Amino acid sequence: HGLGLAIVKDRVERLGGHIRLETRRGSGTTVRMLLPASIATFRGLLVRAAGQSFLIPTEAVERAIRVAASEIEHIEGREAIRWNGRALSLARLSDLLDLAPTPTLQAPGSSLQFPTPLRRQPCVVTTVGEEFLGLLVEEIEGEREVLVKELTAPLVRVRNVAGAGLLGTGRVALILRPADLLKSARRNPRSAA
Repeated sequence: HGLGLAIVKDRVERLGGHIRLETRRGSGTTVRMLLPASIATFRGLLVRAAGQSFLIPTEAVERAIRVAASEIEHIEGREAIRWNGRALSLARLSDLLDLAPTPTLQAPGSSLQFPTPLRRQPCVVTTVGEEFLGLLVEEIEGEREVLVKELTAPLVRVRNVAGAGLLGTGRVALILRPADLLKSARRNPRSAA
């Protein structure tokens, strides 16, 4: 009541939408807001890491592959695989986000962990400019278009996170910032939370 709805009406109209109120005695009030979806939508690849859902911007995804523990090499002190004739550095997304990974088995001679020794781990090859990084995840759920909610004060700038996306199921998934993930991977990915 009061100024609150007037401010909401103003914001909705600025976005090219409209708002309607319907009141029925004994039933309550319904507030309907219609907004152009193109203004507030985002396409990303939905992945799971540490049991949580995250979105990686589609424009930063080069390819989704699967990696076997036997394919991992140590190149210049980092764990990597050979991909398209080049060394592709690997990092577990849960480590970059300082989240406790789900229980897994460790690959022999590697600090990366795999669900089972024979299972190939899903990996999202991300690109930032000319640089590539392989993000090991628990699951790739596919591409999604979501409504976006940008971060506001006091969370204006959170490392690795650009905002939040509302999935069609009503779940919220954090939208990741690939440039920050690349910087986090350059540092020690197993730093304390």
